[in-house]
Amino acid sequence: MPLNETPILELRQIVKRFRLPRRRLNRPTRVVHAVNKVNLSINLGETLALVGESGCGKTTLGRCAIRLYQPTEGSVLFRGIDVTETRGIGLHPFRKSVQMVFQDPNSSLNPRMQAASIIEEPMQIHQLGNRAFCRERVAEAMDAVGLSRQFSNRYPHEFSGGERQRIAIARTLVLEPDLIIADEPVSALDVSIQSQVLNLFADLREQRGLALLFITHDLAVVNFIADRVAVMYLGRIVEIANRDVLLREPHHPYSQALRAAVPKPGAGKRQSRKVLVGSSPDPTSPPRGCPFHPLCPKAQTICKEIEPVLESVGGNVNHQAACHFK
Repeated sequence: MPLNETPILELRQIVKRFRLPRRRLNRPTRVVHAVNKVNLSINLGETLALVGESGCGKTTLGRCAIRLYQPTEGSVLFRGIDVTETRGIGLHPFRKSVQMVFQDPNSSLNPRMQAASIIEEPMQIHQLGNRAFCRERVAEAMDAVGLSRQFSNRYPHEFSGGERQRIAIARTLVLEPDLIIADEPVSALDVSIQSQVLNLFADLREQRGLALLFITHDLAVVNFIADRVAVMYLGRIVEIANRDVLLREPHHPYSQALRAAVPKPGAGKRQSRKVLVGSSPDPTSPPRGCPFHPLCPKAQTICKEIEPVLESVGGNVNHQAACHFK
C-alpha cells in the first residue's frame, strides 16, 4: 500500500520526567528522565516501529503520544493541530481518532464485563448511534478480528490470551480510528499466536489504511510489520530509517547490538554474538555526552563530553543516527 507523506501525528521535543518518592527526608528528590527531547512523526497509512530494550522509555513515549501522560515539555500535534494542552471534551475528537492496544490484555479488559460490552463501551462513551447501530458495529469488529459472534456473551477469563488481545483490538476498531498505538501487543503471547495477531494488524492496515505506531523490543517483529524503524535508548531516539536499511546496515552501535542479539538459525552450531561490556546507566542520573558511551565499544573522548544530534547518514535524509562517527 503506498504511503501518504502527510504526518497524522507529530511529536516535537517531547520530554517526560517522573519524580520518585524520597528514600529519606534529608535526601533530595530523584527524577527519572524517561523521555528526553524526542522528535517523531507518523504518516497516514504508515507503520512505524519503535524499538528498544525494556526501560528505554518507549512505552512512556507512546502514552505521551496518546495523552495518557502529560508531557513535561514539548508538543503533540494531530493532523497539524496542537493537542498538548487540550483537556476534557476538547480531546474527544483526538481520543476517537487515536486508540491504543496495551501489552497485557488481562489487565486492560474489565473482568466483570462480557466481550460485546467491552467492545461497545467506547461507542457509549462517545455517544455514537443507537443500541442497534452499536450492536451491528460490535459484530462487524468481531468479524474483522476473527472472533466468533457466538462468544459475545463470554467473559475475558473464558478466552485464550490471543483471543483476549483480539477483543482489545476490536475495541479500538469500533471507533474507526486513523491511528493505533500498539504497545508490545504480542510479547505476552505464545509464538504461534503472535503470528496470528501480527497478520491481523497487517490485514487491518491494508484494508482500512490505518497508521500504526508499533512498540516492540523484537526486531523479528519489526521485519514483518514495519515501514520505518525508530531505535530508542535511554529516552532518546538514536537512529531512524526505513526498515530494510536499518536491518541491513544499522549505523548506531546500539542498533548494531540489537541486530546482533537476534537469534539466527544454524546447522547445529552456536552463533557468536557481540557482547556489550559494562552496566546500563541509571535513568535518574543519565551520563553526560552520548547516553550510550558507557557501553559503546567505539566510544572516544568526544562521546563522553558532547551529546550527538540526530543527523543524516551518508547524505540519506531518510536515514538518521545520533552518533559522532558517521
